[in-house]
Amino acid sequence: MQFVANTATLTIAEGKTRVLLAVVPTAAIGFQLIEFGVSFNGTAVNEPCRIDLFKSNRATNFTLGTKNTEITLYQERGAGNSGKQSEAVTATVKAAEAFSEAEPPTTIEVLKSWLVSPTAGFLYQAPLGREVEAVPSASGFALGIQVTAPKAVSARTYMEIIQGPS
Repeated sequence: MQFVANTATLTIAEGKTRVLLAVVPTAAIGFQLIEFGVSFNGTAVNEPCRIDLFKSNRATNFTLGTKNTEITLYQERGAGNSGKQSEAVTATVKAAEAFSEAEPPTTIEVLKSWLVSPTAGFLYQAPLGREVEAVPSASGFALGIQVTAPKAVSARTYMEIIQGPS
């Protein structure tokens, strides 16, 4: 099943890094990242922001319930309709957890990184057959997007995933 998670507008302070969105697979079912996007509301005089796609074992400064805002995953249905995760079939009710962090984790592995103008946006669509996978994990592995901003900027992001065997 396909899910999407969207954030509200989040502020990234000058010279800071902020996790905009991270999704955690369940202990039994992993997922693949199909697409994500980040849009900025900055000014032309700002230096480029760095967007990182990362994975983390969530061992340090990355615990659900502290310093984060939970985000609802919505199921994307075949006709383009979407419904809250709770409306999905029983097998997918525990699809994943999604959240944003005000303070970044201290232990991550950056998978890909891009420099993007703070007056623009960025869209990543995974090449077919080469999607980034989040394997099932009882320890709370996470796949996420973080942004480092040289100057203060506001951003919104979304992530589309497909749940299933990895």
